[in-house]
Amino acid sequence: MPKYFFHVRRNDVFEEDVEGIDVASLEQAREEAIAAAREIIAERICAGHQTGTYSRS
Repeated sequence: MPKYFFHVRRNDVFEEDVEGIDVASLEQAREEAIAAAREIIAERICAGHQTGTYSRS
């Protein structure tokens, strides 16, 4: 099963996903990435921070 890594870059900060996850397909990896992005943004909103601009790499 392929392993995918979801690194996050916010402004000048790069957070490397050193663990990654094993998923069966590219579509499942895409779904996991979308869910993770939603979670990150929701946590920032709940903490009262601006969401800013995120990119994936």
